[in-house]
Amino acid sequence: MITAALKKSLNDLHAQYNRRRMIHPDPLEFLWDYPDPRDREIVALVASSLAYGRVAQILKSVRSVLDRMGAPARFLKRSSESALLRTFGGFRHRFTTGEEMAALLYGAKRASEPHGSLLACFEAGLGDSDETVLDALSAFVARISEPSGGRCGSLLASPADGSACKRLNLFLRWLVRRDQVDPGGWEPVGAARLIIPLDVHIHRICRTLGLTRRNTADMRTALEITKAFRLICPGDPIRYDFSLSRLGIRKDADPEEFFNCCRVVGPARRGRESRGPHPSRASARPRRKRADLERATHGAGKIPARRREKETRGRESMDSGRVDLVRARVRRQSDHRGERRRHSDALRVRRGARSERALGAL
Repeated sequence: MITAALKKSLNDLHAQYNRRRMIHPDPLEFLWDYPDPRDREIVALVASSLAYGRVAQILKSVRSVLDRMGAPARFLKRSSESALLRTFGGFRHRFTTGEEMAALLYGAKRASEPHGSLLACFEAGLGDSDETVLDALSAFVARISEPSGGRCGSLLASPADGSACKRLNLFLRWLVRRDQVDPGGWEPVGAARLIIPLDVHIHRICRTLGLTRRNTADMRTALEITKAFRLICPGDPIRYDFSLSRLGIRKDADPEEFFNCCRVVGPARRGRESRGPHPSRASARPRRKRADLERATHGAGKIPARRREKETRGRESMDSGRVDLVRARVRRQSDHRGERRRHSDALRVRRGARSERALGAL
C-alpha cells in the first residue's frame, strides 16, 4: 500500500542521498569523466557489465578496461575483433575473461555501426506504445550478442530468460535519467519506461516496504516493484533507486529508522492476499516479514542484539539439556556395568562354594 508516510520518507531519503558527492564508491562515477555521449554510453556498458562482486574490485577492473581504450568511441571504431582480443587478452574480473570483454565490445561496435551510436541502436527496438523498455532491451542484447556468437558470457543477461537484468537496467538508469547522480545522454528513451535495477538488497527493502510479495528477485518482481513506484512518481518510477541502495551501505543511513518513518505495518496485499491469507501460509508470514525486516536493516547474517541474546540463551539451554542427557546416559551405563559386576561376583562365589563342597566329599 502506498501511504503518505511512505511518499514523504522516500522523498526525504532522496533529498538526503541523491547527491553527486554520495556516488563514490560506485562504478557510476566513471561516466562523469566522459562528456561526449558516444564515449559515455560505451563506458556505461563496460562499468555496468562488471558491476558484480566487491566494489573495490569492480572499480579496479573498470579502470583497467578504460585505461586500455583511451577515447572509447574512437578506440572501438578503429579496432578489429582480433585487435580487441589482443588488447584484453590478460584481463580478468572474477569469472569474466578478457575474451568475453572483447566479445562485448566487438558486439557493441557492430551493433552501433548501422545506426551511428548505441542510443540509435536501442531506439530501433523501442516502440511508441511500449510501456517499458523490456522489449527494446531484449532486442538490444540480441544485437550485441550476435556478432560474437553469444561469447559475451557473464557480461550480458537477457530479459527473455526471466532474469531481472539488474546490470542492464542500471546501464539504462545511468544514461536515460539526468540529475545530480545520473549523468544522462539517452534522454529520448524516456525515464517513465525504465525498470528498477533489482538485486537482493533492493528486493529485501521493497518487500519490507510492502511493494512486492514475491520471494524471487526476477524480472517479474522488478516489473511489479516498478509498477508500485510508478504510483508515486509516474514520470520517473526508479527515481528512488540510488538513495534506497544507500540503506545498509552507508554508515549514516539507518534502515530501521527509515522503516519506522515509513510506518511499515505489513506487506501490500495483492491477488490471493486481498481475499485473505492461504491457510498453509498464514503462520509463516509473520516470521517471513520479520526476517525480511532484519535482513534489510542489519544485512545478511546479522540480527538485532536482543534477539541474538535470546537465541544465545536458547542455545545455552539446549546445551544444558544435552549435558543432562549425556550425564543420565553415563549413569545408566555405570549402573548397568555395576549390576553386571555384582552378578559376576555372585557367580564366582557360587562356583567357589561348589568347588569346596566337592573337595570335602573327597
